[in-house]
Amino acid sequence: MSLGRAAGAVGLLLALCACGPASGGGAAGDGAGAPSPLAFDPARLSATTRWDGVPVALQARLWVERVARPGVPAGPLYVSVRLVPEGGAELPGGLTADRVWVIGGDHTWETGFDRLRLAGGGLEGLAGGGPDLDPALPADVVVRLRGPDDAVRFVRVRLPGSPAAH
Repeated sequence: MSLGRAAGAVGLLLALCACGPASGGGAAGDGAGAPSPLAFDPARLSATTRWDGVPVALQARLWVERVARPGVPAGPLYVSVRLVPEGGAELPGGLTADRVWVIGGDHTWETGFDRLRLAGGGLEGLAGGGPDLDPALPADVVVRLRGPDDAVRFVRVRLPGSPAAH
């Protein structure tokens, strides 16, 4: 088998088993290529999960820097998230977030966080450079949480959309 055919076969194998880099949404993703299948069903996720017995809630907001108008495209989409322990508890030690998905209409944007920090008793994350999704329309925001033992959980919040999102 030639080197070119071997490389093509490896690429096809990686694509079929979704072992390659996640693109997260075709044109809406932060990589090139077809979207990778989601490792979760957004409809089955809630905005709160328990970690080490502590309920942790997800809050999220979408916005764009610049609203589209004739001849001028919209600015990139941003998502900010906050993971807050409920009931005055402390955020479990070693808990972090490493990926975020914004799912709106037929677009899915998957990305890592540009910034992640502990603040006000919670964990805050920011990601930017997203696709041309209108934050005034309903969308789901899903965050993947990781613990110190590499355990993984997903939380989701449904944003109803708001004209004030611009």
